[in-house]
Amino acid sequence: MSGHKWLALRNPLCRFHQEVETFRHRAISDTWLTVNRMEQCRTEYRGALLWMKDVSQELDPDLYKQMEKFRKVQTQVRLAKKNFDKLKMDVCQKVDLLGASRCNLLSHMLATYQTTLLHFWEKTSHTMAAIHESFKGYQPYEFTTLKTTLAAPFSNLSFSPAGLGLGTHNPHQE
Repeated sequence: MSGHKWLALRNPLCRFHQEVETFRHRAISDTWLTVNRMEQCRTEYRGALLWMKDVSQELDPDLYKQMEKFRKVQTQVRLAKKNFDKLKMDVCQKVDLLGASRCNLLSHMLATYQTTLLHFWEKTSHTMAAIHESFKGYQPYEFTTLKTTLAAPFSNLSFSPAGLGLGTHNPHQE
């Protein structure tokens, strides 16, 4: 197997890694910032609701100044609610878009890699088939004679009783 065949697999993987990193750094971080802004607006909205609750408990409808304060707080609550709802919708849209983009990215990039991998294995299969064809007609080796030849020098070695490693043991001296 030559190196250029392996390199053909590397390019789609590098491209895939680059696309995933771009997706992670741009799309996910942008969504994360939007979620944080939405959470901040949600906190402001809840604070405005608590403020309105406090003002309404002290409200005396006969006093104009208190009514004016209540209307001001009510306006603040409406504004906070409007900002929160807008960012909540933005987050929902971005999360939906993020999911669709991720699926599209994976589908496209993995299809490219799958095609390249398929071509690689087809070439490998053809190479292996050619190797198989080139070995037809060769006579198999006799491994039994090789086994007995290699086993003979090791038959003289044995462990020494003193445990000092390998000792020689000659069966003809006994």
